[in-house]
Amino acid sequence: MIHHRPVLTGLALGLGLSVLALPAFAADLQEPAQQGFPELTIDAPKPDWTVTVGGGALYAPAFLGSGKMKVVPVPYVAVNWRDTLLLDPKGLTINALNTYGFRAGPVLRYSMGRDTKDDRKTLNGLGDLAPTLDAGGFIAYEPLPWLEAAVELRRSVLKLKDSRDKSLNRFGLNEKIKAAEGWTGDFTLGVKAPPLLDHRLMLGAAAKATWFDESYMRSVFGVSAAQSGRSGLKTFRPSGGIASVGISADATYLLTEKAAFTLTGSYDRLVGEAAKSPIVTGGRGSKNQYSVGAFVTYRFGG
Repeated sequence: MIHHRPVLTGLALGLGLSVLALPAFAADLQEPAQQGFPELTIDAPKPDWTVTVGGGALYAPAFLGSGKMKVVPVPYVAVNWRDTLLLDPKGLTINALNTYGFRAGPVLRYSMGRDTKDDRKTLNGLGDLAPTLDAGGFIAYEPLPWLEAAVELRRSVLKLKDSRDKSLNRFGLNEKIKAAEGWTGDFTLGVKAPPLLDHRLMLGAAAKATWFDESYMRSVFGVSAAQSGRSGLKTFRPSGGIASVGISADATYLLTEKAAFTLTGSYDRLVGEAAKSPIVTGGRGSKNQYSVGAFVTYRFGG
């Protein structure tokens, strides 16, 4: 099994992923690697629970497609029960199946949404996107100890903010904040190096792609007739498809048997309909989405 550690791969794919402000290129925030030290004794039982706490920061685009960067503080709490129930900043993962190199099960993710105040010039008149709870499932296969391929599909199921959209007040509107609705998918191929520096340094990397269905793509990258009238951008009704492709890497150094320091980096390139959006083109945004992060964590148990 590829061991979990705090990596911010695509936003995106964060803090959910998928995180709308930092999705696909953002955050796989997961539990720090535990393979850095050998087992205590052959008879020592592995604890049922481990809890990891810490924090750090992510430097990433203000929202998906933005050319404006911002620093996001990231508190970190992760819980692992028998490598079956995994709860971390990006959400909940349950390994309902975990045998013969295969893992599969349900997931719950938190998507942060998009706030006009992050870039009023680009998002003027488009309105905010509320944070959502996204539910779905995943399947992963590890044919070799250093290689794992995974697919995760999710659908937004609950809007977590139902207040009025203050960003539209200047237009005399008092509409409720909308949310991105529809299906999203993450596809990853991850590799990891053998532990280095006396089993204290762990390195990993992944190639990835993010897919949006038509509804989700239009929520994030589309411009309706009403939005066009308010913003001055041309109307844009994209179809679904691959929204981005990219790579990510992370390095975790064990300061002690329990404490770890992690550096992460990610690059995603918007493609297809996402890259054609008026929100991205014309110097308003960027097809190139970069993020870097640093985290310190401490593990209890294990």
